[in-house]
Amino acid sequence: MTVLERSPEFKDLHASVTTDELTILAHSSNLLTKKWTRSGEVTAYDDPKYFGYRKVSVAGIEALAALLTVQATRSRECLIRGRYLGDAAQLEHNGRDFKRGQVLRRKNCFADQALHTVLIDIDGYQPFEADPVTEPVESIEEYILCCLPGAFASASYYWQLSSSAGHTKNQGVLKAHVWFWLEDPVTSASLRAWANASRYTVDKALFDTIQVHYTADPIFEDGVADPVPVRHGFERKARDSVALDITDVPVIEKPSRLQMLSNAAASDPTAQALNNAGMLKSGSTGEGLHIICPFDDEHSGPSADSATVYYPAHTGGYHDGHFKCLHAHCADRTDAAFREKLGVSDDREADFDAQPETDTEGQRVNSFQLALKRAEEAIRSDLIKGVIPDAEFGIIYGSSGAGKSFAAIDLGYHLAQGRPWRGRKVKQRDVFYIAAEGAHGVRRRAKAYALHHGVDALTPFYTRERPINMHAKNGWVRAAEDINELAAGEPGVIFIDTLSRSIPGVEENSAKDMSQVIENCQMLGRATGCMVIVIAHAGKDKDQGVRGSSTLRAAADFELAVTRHLETQWRCLKLTKSKDDVDGVEFGFTLTSVEVGVDEDGDTVCSAVAVPSDDKPVVVNKPQSKDAARALDAVIELADFSPDGWVDVEQVIDRVLELYPNASKNARYHIRRWVSGDSKLEIFDVFDGKVRHQIPQPSPGDVWGNGE
Repeated sequence: MTVLERSPEFKDLHASVTTDELTILAHSSNLLTKKWTRSGEVTAYDDPKYFGYRKVSVAGIEALAALLTVQATRSRECLIRGRYLGDAAQLEHNGRDFKRGQVLRRKNCFADQALHTVLIDIDGYQPFEADPVTEPVESIEEYILCCLPGAFASASYYWQLSSSAGHTKNQGVLKAHVWFWLEDPVTSASLRAWANASRYTVDKALFDTIQVHYTADPIFEDGVADPVPVRHGFERKARDSVALDITDVPVIEKPSRLQMLSNAAASDPTAQALNNAGMLKSGSTGEGLHIICPFDDEHSGPSADSATVYYPAHTGGYHDGHFKCLHAHCADRTDAAFREKLGVSDDREADFDAQPETDTEGQRVNSFQLALKRAEEAIRSDLIKGVIPDAEFGIIYGSSGAGKSFAAIDLGYHLAQGRPWRGRKVKQRDVFYIAAEGAHGVRRRAKAYALHHGVDALTPFYTRERPINMHAKNGWVRAAEDINELAAGEPGVIFIDTLSRSIPGVEENSAKDMSQVIENCQMLGRATGCMVIVIAHAGKDKDQGVRGSSTLRAAADFELAVTRHLETQWRCLKLTKSKDDVDGVEFGFTLTSVEVGVDEDGDTVCSAVAVPSDDKPVVVNKPQSKDAARALDAVIELADFSPDGWVDVEQVIDRVLELYPNASKNARYHIRRWVSGDSKLEIFDVFDGKVRHQIPQPSPGDVWGNGE
């Protein structure tokens, strides 16, 4: 009995709660934790064969936390979920390896048992804001909210950073063990089945009878300081247990490796022929059967047990089975030669039976149909006619300060109300706006929009003031559950603002990483029945489109670019990609300030709203020559002080030289030549020693957007 078990506090904790009998394994010399060395390395765990064994009873999360706090100091102990079957069972199954008073960590020595205790291993999660070393609780809370079912969010837990947490190679990565107490005890097999059936990505390896649960803090060599301020702790929540409902999940036990190998061999004609010929040995290598080589009589010397191996069909990566013999005589022999020697037919195509595709009535259907017949089916109308199709995935992008979030909110509120946008028809959709950055800013923008346009408070425009991880395979699941709870099966539109804040640690130029992000966006859309629109940043060259890998734009059904005209307040929303329609249409807008209230100091607080604007500023195309471009700037500047827009040529030259005193000694000559001399540019009108800038008129075909 341990010191902890003898303490009255341990016995009195949650006396009414069903207890767990936990298995503690210990070793006299081997370390069951990692060691930080002076060389900067972190050594791996030892892997002993034999263990000492004892049982510990715990009742409730507080008792479990007390036990784990003690175990954190015991570097030669660990915990497993299985129940020890006793020495008799160990002797029966492992006679040669049996040692009295010692336990082998093998499947045949431990039985699965239902426990309230469950460990969630966090390995590789990158928190959005919190530092996983100095702010472990905040980081774990974020993981629980983003990556686990909602039942875990309100439950107390014990946490411990893993042995390698804090090392420089794990910078920015959360590595932690989080222990919960389940309301109902659950076997390892049931937990594994739940993990396989659910959309949550958790480490299923822990849901096993003999999988080691490491509980000790790391060891540090002399002179090595622990970079982690606090390595473990207990967080009390509203509930002391997790009400995890897994009653409807079927438990399908995974067969052992030998069972799988036996099953594969039983259905493989070659393996059957080897067995009938008495050529199967007792051992195996991986998924391969040890056999007597069919050409054994040609070998020059004796064969080791594993010298010749046969992999049954569909094992070892071989579709039709494969022979592997290490003897030189067999180096160039084909699988067909081995089968022929055994007298096994190699006509595998004769056994091929094509599986017909069927429709819902079980009848054979042809996957090819006349294109124009299919085209007669009803065509879904756009969500916003000619701008946003009724599709799966879209992009709104722009440079910082371009106004892309304001444009997105404008589009979102029109969708939420089903109100025409710029004179175009709009389908009503519930809108779910994920504010991955600037949560308070989104509050102000939404309020400003509502005040400016008179939007009802119950308009179905929902916001989430917490990011989701669109790179992690399960990072979107919690948000999807919340959306489905609100949407009640109706289709909607999800805005993710911004994409970069929703993919922490991702290399945006990596096609592999962004393909995973795109897949998760599509999965989020399918899980909720919603279109997903990501709000992204423009690249360094904004004319080249959205930042990052081209796979993002390739996957989009449509793309809207938001740009700001030079240093003016005029902005443009342009359809730069439409997968199934013509792109290029533009809509102008500006931002207008709206008061949304006062702050704690009594000062007025404002936000901005996107409003339509057809007043597109004139585009000034500057000449390539440096002197000519400076002259154009001077003409435009001085024209503001002239009643008729005409400026004295010499005054223009003087202004350029005043602004650029280090210009070349021939600058005056070149400026005069570009403005009024023999190389005069067409952008200048000259008369009687004066110059003005010719203002180009817009083409009648230019589309700048229609006001509402």
